[in-house]
Amino acid sequence: MADLAQMHVLIALDIDGTVDTAYGPVPFAAMRQLADAGVPVAVVSPSSGWPGGLPTFIGGPTRADNLRASRALAPQAAMRLYISDNKDNVEAQLAGFALVEPHDFAAMLRI
Repeated sequence: MADLAQMHVLIALDIDGTVDTAYGPVPFAAMRQLADAGVPVAVVSPSSGWPGGLPTFIGGPTRADNLRASRALAPQAAMRLYISDNKDNVEAQLAGFALVEPHDFAAMLRI
């Protein structure tokens, strides 16, 4: 995990349909482990499926605003990943993030 933190990666998460607390494939516990290892992780969508705690919650008026606001967590990030099943690639790109499908991200996790 420390290697990801040294690479300056920022992870932004949608909740519904993305993490396992809201019917998605990404283990929320894995996101906590990444955050504990120093990887900035931001929740960018308000949802009742968010169990709280880590990762950091960014609660702005729009998804694009939330993504842009999350950049303050890691202004030096060379890689910004937005994990979402919403197909909002344009918003992700405008905010400087690469959109990653939750199933693809979950398959890459090795925690």
